[in-house]
Amino acid sequence: MMLQLTQTDPVCAKRVMDVWQQMLEATIKEKSKSFANLGEEYLEYRVIDTGALLKRS
Repeated sequence: MMLQLTQTDPVCAKRVMDVWQQMLEATIKEKSKSFANLGEEYLEYRVIDTGALLKRS
């Protein structure tokens, strides 16, 4: 997919790769975290995890 995007629109492909890297940097460090319950702690983490892209844009 990225190869095709790079061939079609290299500027867009660069942006996608940069954003992908930022998203991974923001979320990967917390992937091994354990949660006591599904309550507020986990839900708060998921809001941050899924919103990482928006937070960094």
